[in-house]
Amino acid sequence: MAIRTCEAPQWRQPGPTFETIRVASPASWDKDCVPDPVPGVTVISKPEHGYIELREATVRPIRVQKGNVKCIGTDQRARVVNYIPTGRPVESDQVSLSILNVRGERYEIDCTVRIAERKSECKMRK
Repeated sequence: MAIRTCEAPQWRQPGPTFETIRVASPASWDKDCVPDPVPGVTVISKPEHGYIELREATVRPIRVQKGNVKCIGTDQRARVVNYIPTGRPVESDQVSLSILNVRGERYEIDCTVRIAERKSECKMRK
């Protein structure tokens, strides 16, 4: 399993505040739901109150921002994007990502990480 980290924290405060929060898990597949190679993910805009960790994993998509919805619930290889908060507690943080799939299609998403709720919401850029 490959792990890449963007901008490791300068310091950490111990405790449950620093558990990871999944931001996104981009994956792509063909028309028959066969997984493509894992998409490339680049952090365009770093979060101010944490850092981003990238992993490869098998996921089961529950929603699709771009692509065929018939593959929801199937096993897919993904680049999992996790947010790890650092420093003092804040309500939310922002991160922007660029995703490049095997077909050369690139798209960008802006994500809001709601730290207290341990949730994130991403929207495609227009």
